[in-house]
Amino acid sequence: MDQSAKAAGQEKAALEVCHRIMATEAFATLPDHLRGDHYNRLVRNLVSAAKRPERDRPQTYRVTRTRAGDTAKKTKRGSSLRTDAVNRGQIWAQQLRELALDLKTNEMFARWTQGGIRVVGSRRKDTTKKKGPSAAIGPPTGPSTAIVLGGGSIKGSFEVGALYFLKERQQEIPFGYVCGSSVGAINALALSAGGWNGVNRLVEMYLSSLRDPSSVYTYSVAMENVDTILRTEFGTTLSNILGGGAASELDAAQILGPLESWWLNALTMIPVAGWLIGAFVLSYTTSKLEYKLAVFEILTRILKSADSIYTLNPIEQLITSSINLNAVGFIPLRMAMTSLENGKIHYMDEKGDLLVGGALPSAPGYEETWFLQGTKQEKLTRGAIASASIPGAFPPCQLRVDPFTLGHFVDGGVREMVPITAGKELGAQRIIAIMTSPLDPEHLVIHDQPAASTTLGRTIDLLLNEVTRGDYSPSGGWSDGIERILLFPTILVHEGLVVDPALIAINIAYGYMCAHDFYKGQTGTFSANLGLGDIIFGWMAGIAITQLRMDVKKLEESSYDFSQGKVVFHKPKIDSIRKLKKQILDWTLLRFDLLGNDPEALPIALQGDGGTVLSIHSWWETWERHHLSWANFLQPYDLWQPLPVALDSNHNQILEMPALVPAKPTTNLF
Repeated sequence: MDQSAKAAGQEKAALEVCHRIMATEAFATLPDHLRGDHYNRLVRNLVSAAKRPERDRPQTYRVTRTRAGDTAKKTKRGSSLRTDAVNRGQIWAQQLRELALDLKTNEMFARWTQGGIRVVGSRRKDTTKKKGPSAAIGPPTGPSTAIVLGGGSIKGSFEVGALYFLKERQQEIPFGYVCGSSVGAINALALSAGGWNGVNRLVEMYLSSLRDPSSVYTYSVAMENVDTILRTEFGTTLSNILGGGAASELDAAQILGPLESWWLNALTMIPVAGWLIGAFVLSYTTSKLEYKLAVFEILTRILKSADSIYTLNPIEQLITSSINLNAVGFIPLRMAMTSLENGKIHYMDEKGDLLVGGALPSAPGYEETWFLQGTKQEKLTRGAIASASIPGAFPPCQLRVDPFTLGHFVDGGVREMVPITAGKELGAQRIIAIMTSPLDPEHLVIHDQPAASTTLGRTIDLLLNEVTRGDYSPSGGWSDGIERILLFPTILVHEGLVVDPALIAINIAYGYMCAHDFYKGQTGTFSANLGLGDIIFGWMAGIAITQLRMDVKKLEESSYDFSQGKVVFHKPKIDSIRKLKKQILDWTLLRFDLLGNDPEALPIALQGDGGTVLSIHSWWETWERHHLSWANFLQPYDLWQPLPVALDSNHNQILEMPALVPAKPTTNLF
């Protein structure tokens, strides 16, 4: 066979994958917001050859299920459904390399899709000349792998899912070190205490304990006082003001009342605290002026003396009650934090000692070791809190360096969002770094003048993104021969301070799927029977699943009313939820099929060590996990049974007609 015929055959094999995707129900029902420019460009280019004359097109394929939904069956017209995809053709491969950049997931995804290039010490090492099993990266000998966990507050749930996937491959990842910054430090404590078993501890902690914001942080004493004054004197709350968005704007407009609009515009130019207090005072200048000025003075003094908005007291209690701190050190530990006094990075080790400037005494920047006061449990707990203390949001954490000296420490992410340097200094030859945010900031759509809280939050995100970029991709590159594997999300499921059980569960599952795709992609351990198209579309299916679950979560929270003491569901929204649930199953089956029917490709059952199980079947069989305020209304009802959709004249619930309720989607493939 000549080269042209061979290339034509390879291109035809590649196009079979594209036709197969396009013929699925899941692809046809992809929500509009998933059809962004980068997805359209990818699909449009991959299937452009399908517009050739009919005789040049490959046979089309589709994935179907039986009516009961208990099996997945591939049907086809023509030759074999799954093609041998060791090589997809030079033209097609080059096209995918270019499209990887269009996906706006930065150069890391480009390397991932190139197949033969992985992240190593030289940052770009070409292994395309290797063939067969030797191209895969084998497990290191001995405990020379470091697990490095980045910061991101509650987004640490992504790390939990990624760690669960790595745990499934623990035989080839005998990690000997764990390093963390911010929430990564808290997660690292569990790993240091229990090794891979610590992952099950984290699953239990995140799913059972993080139910609402009060389980993570509470107002500081100063802010509680401010909140009390606002409630008593001004009929509003601190959370209304700090929340930003339309609710805060409406609240401010109501309070300002008769003031001219130009006053409102002028006041918004003043810093948040000044605008907040000044607006309240001005609205009451027609009476009780002296009294209001006195309140104003009290508020001003409280705010000036406040060291933070929130405290991490609930998390501190969770650490002491949920992690066996006596066992910390089973895996050597480093928790990164930043000193307010000298501005340098400090690492707390598994004994609770603080190393200044380096992770080991032999590290280039190391200066000295501080032997802190207190028990091991106290030091480790305070060290984790120090590493997670976002400046401004949480107070600096005090650590007693000696009987006469207190040190003040804030979030390790100020200096090292992802402490890869610590893993290197410990002597690891392989570093697996997990980040909680996309490598490139997501595009933010701003329609009106943003609230100060929005501007501040966005600015912090951008600053931390730049710190993170310096951690994983320094300007001078890496030239140490250490293999670096980066696991990261390409979409953001929730913000760092959002504590929502549904989003936490979704992010854990998404973290698992991302870890599967990027770990196997960067280590060359995907099955040789999978083609590049299979892998890319399998990755896209994981994103689609995650986005659809986020959509379902929002719909569920607005799917009912509570009237006359009874729950009444909105029929159109319930129908939409059921339809989306079926689409989630379709995409799940598609991902499973594309990635070679590999159970590792899906988080089938993530188990906590306290009995909590996050089952994949819950994605389509039942409601998402919610705050109690919603769960108490939703959980008593079966989504796939007739639901109350109205009340009769006696206020009794009227159920849907059974014939209008679709059958529950099911599968026995996993």
